[in-house]
Amino acid sequence: MKTYLEMLDDLLNLVGLPLESISGQATPFSISEIDRTNDRILLDINGHIKSRPLEELRKIWEVMCEKPCAHVDSVLGGSGSSRSQPETILANLPYVEWLLVDGKKNIAYVGENTHSPGTLKRMDDERSNEYEALMHSPYPRNPLLPPEDEDGDDIATPDREHLLELGNKDFIFSCLEIMSRHRLYNGYTLPILESREQCALLFRHNNIHGILFRREPGITDEEFRAAIQDEGERTRYYTDTYSIGEHEYYVSSQWRGDRRDREAFLDWLFELLLTIRFETGFVSDYERNRIVFGATGTGKSHRLNADRLLLLSTCPNNFERVTFHPEYTYSQFVGSYKPVTDERGDIRYDFVPGPFMRVLVAALKSGRTDTPQPHLLLIEEINRAKVAAVFGDVFQLLDRDDSGASAYEIHATEDIKKYLISELGKATNIIRIPDNMFIWATMNSADQGVYPMDTAFKRRWNFEYIGIDENDAAVGGVVTLGRGANAREVNWNQLRRAINETLAVNYNVNEDKLIGPYFLSHRDFAYDEEGRMVDPERFIRAFKSKVLMYLYEDAAKAIKHQLFDGCDSSRYSSVCTAFDEKGIDIFGQAFVDLYNSLEV
Repeated sequence: MKTYLEMLDDLLNLVGLPLESISGQATPFSISEIDRTNDRILLDINGHIKSRPLEELRKIWEVMCEKPCAHVDSVLGGSGSSRSQPETILANLPYVEWLLVDGKKNIAYVGENTHSPGTLKRMDDERSNEYEALMHSPYPRNPLLPPEDEDGDDIATPDREHLLELGNKDFIFSCLEIMSRHRLYNGYTLPILESREQCALLFRHNNIHGILFRREPGITDEEFRAAIQDEGERTRYYTDTYSIGEHEYYVSSQWRGDRRDREAFLDWLFELLLTIRFETGFVSDYERNRIVFGATGTGKSHRLNADRLLLLSTCPNNFERVTFHPEYTYSQFVGSYKPVTDERGDIRYDFVPGPFMRVLVAALKSGRTDTPQPHLLLIEEINRAKVAAVFGDVFQLLDRDDSGASAYEIHATEDIKKYLISELGKATNIIRIPDNMFIWATMNSADQGVYPMDTAFKRRWNFEYIGIDENDAAVGGVVTLGRGANAREVNWNQLRRAINETLAVNYNVNEDKLIGPYFLSHRDFAYDEEGRMVDPERFIRAFKSKVLMYLYEDAAKAIKHQLFDGCDSSRYSSVCTAFDEKGIDIFGQAFVDLYNSLEV
């Protein structure tokens, strides 16, 4: 099956061609440019250039590769001309046909070319009926996909000692047949077997070429014989060939007498045969999916970091940290094709995994060992992005069963399959989160610009709340605030509590808007053995730029004139100037009385 990247390559054949919609009612257009660097496709519509995201085509293509056909409006959401354009682009590919399923237009990837690029083809009635029946089945799958029972995991593992006892020819042909039965020939393994350098490096096997030598079309018999003979005109390959896909290969006959190349080759082969395990037996008291939430400065990240050190006590580097933001996307989180420069300076497009896929692969690799290790993905500020869009189909994997692994699976796209093959050396049609992979996140619902989470997403997580005064035992430090008659000794934690009580009791401000113990950093309020701040000026600057700014512009924005009762509150700068002179008196006498009544 074609990957997303290969499909994009084929779109170049459509550039400049007039593309008609399936309905024939939409305005024809042509592709002006495919801008992979910026992930856009430029369309020429009656002389006007319109830009659309390639992400739309990726989403549709993934569904087309997974299912018999795709209803574009359902994939992208909505309808109309904006959805017709990506449908039109894909329908004009020579291996895509359109059909009606339940009276709705669908497009299907049929594998072989059935019409010319830039034209449309409606699927014939017989095939259309078959595809519609597949779409109505409980588990609709693209008929081009191999049967699920051919995954290879149920095939018995070969006997290593028996293989070593075989003669050279029987040994290598048996190994090649094992690889075939387990579907191990792919873009990772074949280049190794065909490379003289790789075979020498990995297996200590030396020959004119690799273990496999493919006869290319157009080579004469004389040229071919010369290619598989050494300087003494001795043939270095068996005359029997081995078929892999559409190609015939000649197999190396030069195996060492000491069997060291056999041993190395079997080490490599048995590594490939290792089953991808999602249930590794890893046991932990920590929740797999975990969100710690609370007001600003309550120590959410601090708690997760402390637990991270305990979870990963024997493997401290087994984690990645990512911070979500409003522009964060699925492609960044899971992975996408990006331009990369190879060693020769040429630009090519490779699948570049995101943090989710990197941690997943690391956990799967560890799960193959006798002692699986935990792997952790830390997400800061999870609700600052549109989580449903960022997680995409990965959302389905967040349901964990009793073992800690995903209770459900999703089908791997062709692009992700190739990446997993390159990393794991084994094909897999499905993806699950293994039980040794943990996803922890922080969340602050009080931040401006956050996105709400729907109930379906939230129920897949274990939420832990940190109260506004938890973890404040080490917070404090005494500092002199104000000048002259207004100067007074102030304890930071006592001041923080007084501000919170004023906001909550007097003005009904929600707890998630209050100030946590670590709203200011340790360095801002660091104090000596006698409890006095070591850098008063630093604290004053931090209090003005962080606490006063937060109160003035956010938490107390609607009631700032009442809160700053003891000074001119018409401007933020006026409040800061008054704070330098009056200290906490800027909040008024009632606040000062409240402060004095509190004990910390």
